[in-house]
Formats: sequence, structure tokens, C-alpha cells
Amino acid sequence: MKTKILILLTVLATIIIGGCKTNENNYREAYLKARERATDTGDSTTTADLRSSLEPKMLKIGDVELPVITQHVALSKEAGNPEGSSMLRYGVVVGKFKQIFNARSMRERLAANGYPEAIVVYNGSQEYFVVACSTSVPAEAATLLDKVRADTSLTLRDPYPYILRPAMYIR
Repeated sequence: MKTKILILLTVLATIIIGGCKTNENNYREAYLKARERATDTGDSTTTADLRSSLEPKMLKIGDVELPVITQHVALSKEAGNPEGSSMLRYGVVVGKFKQIFNARSMRERLAANGYPEAIVVYNGSQEYFVVACSTSVPAEAATLLDKVRADTSLTLRDPYPYILRPAMYIR
């Protein structure tokens, strides 16, 4: 009797294990689902949404339209920011770095080249933003943005410069 049960269990296990094998149809089905979710850049829609949230969006504030990214940021204490400096409502970002050393170096170069109010702020992902100048007025932010764009001593690539708006100022 035990032998029959053992043989029956072995046959059942073989059938179950044999039915779980992956085959070409399973791979093809998964591939087609992934292609449906892919965007024209090859990313999934989730990755594409994340990437687009990190790019400046044109935002109309009063009569002014500015390229803006809104993030939770704080003043970096390790970056050697000027004494008494603060991040105002609209900051002109000229660089973003993963290492504070690089951000601090760029801030120091900016300070030596006519931007003494340059500061470094960081977000929760430990990305350091170098802000050349900031203001509380949107029209002044547009003027500062144009000034930074026209400055030939700065070599900036897209998407820089843009406006960083700290999330704490959004109501």
C-alpha cells in the first residue's frame, strides 16, 4: 500500500513540476507586455514619468513664465555657504551634483566670478544643487535667469539654468 501511495505521489509531483516549466510562449507573452509598457525612449512608463518629473516645466507665475522644478531642499551646512545665506522662493540653479565636493567647488568659483550670494542646497536624495542667485519675486527671477544665461564666464548645458522652487514655499 505504501508503495502505491509513493508511486502516486511521484507521478503527481512529476506532473506538477513538468507543468511549471517556462516555454517560449511564456517568454513571448512577457516580452509583448514589456513592449506595450515601453515608451518611445525605451523606458517603462514609470521610469519615463520619474525622468520627466526631474526636468524643468514651464510655469506661468503672474505675468512671467519660468522653467521650474519644485523640490524639498535645505541649505547645506557642509558646502561652505556664506554666513547668513538663505534660499529664497526662486533660485537660479546652474549645476547639480551627487558629491558635495563638486558642488562646493562650483559655488566657490561662482563666488569668485561675481556671484557672492551663490549657495548649495540639497534634497532627500542627497543631490546637491548649486544656486547662483535667488529672489522672492518672479519678475526678478526671470531677470536673474537671463543674466545667468548671458554670462559667458559660465559654461552651462541643458537643462541649466532653471528655477528651483523649494517646496516649503508652495501654498
